[in-house]
Amino acid sequence: MDKNISKPKLSIILPVYNSAKYVKQAIESVLQQSFKDFELIIINDGSTDNGLEIIKSFNDPRIVLVEQENKGLIETLNYGVSLTKADLIGRIDADDVWSDENKLSKQIEYLNNNPECVVVGTWAKIINEEGKTTSHLSYPTTDKKIRSKILIKNCFIHPSVIFSKDAYLKTGGFDKQNLYVEDYGLWLKIGSLGTFANIPEYLMSYRVHRGSVTQQKNYAQSKNSLGLIKKFFITGQTFLKRSRMISLR
Repeated sequence: MDKNISKPKLSIILPVYNSAKYVKQAIESVLQQSFKDFELIIINDGSTDNGLEIIKSFNDPRIVLVEQENKGLIETLNYGVSLTKADLIGRIDADDVWSDENKLSKQIEYLNNNPECVVVGTWAKIINEEGKTTSHLSYPTTDKKIRSKILIKNCFIHPSVIFSKDAYLKTGGFDKQNLYVEDYGLWLKIGSLGTFANIPEYLMSYRVHRGSVTQQKNYAQSKNSLGLIKKFFITGQTFLKRSRMISLR
């Protein structure tokens, strides 16, 4: 990307590892968004399939392609954030799809109207390998309702969110110790710095397939989620204090 291009409103991070089957659709779903003021940072994390060739077939000045040896998701995400120009960070995974072209527009509008918000997600359709909808994911939408549940379970779909880069930096980013639940750990940390929200619409499609982390690492995700919850019940006084303050509004 031309370094002289003005600072975008949003930086989107797309890590890619051996996702040639799906990555074209993921990229297309970003580029087709009605909101256009973004950069798309695609990090090829040492893929051994032909995904890199597919990525290079796109010719869009908003795309920033980074190639690296395989480092894993958490290190790749933190590196991706370090490359961003915008104050807002978006996320999508290579096997997911932003199925509504107005997804970003609706989230940006919400953030413009609610500048205290540090994370805004959306609801999602669950799709299989063939792209068929199998179920739906809906989470609490208001800050109060999210806070009442987030110390029980993660209330955000990671590839749906837009979050504050400033809040990310102030809390140290994604923690390598939170394997498979790096997003959950980040939300719990930055919850002390602002409010939460989910747009109550199915604006993306979250793919569950045999190769996905959700399928392969389900037990580890559950175990590590419980560890995070226990940690924040014991040491998360700042988060809990913020939660009580907001609940009184």
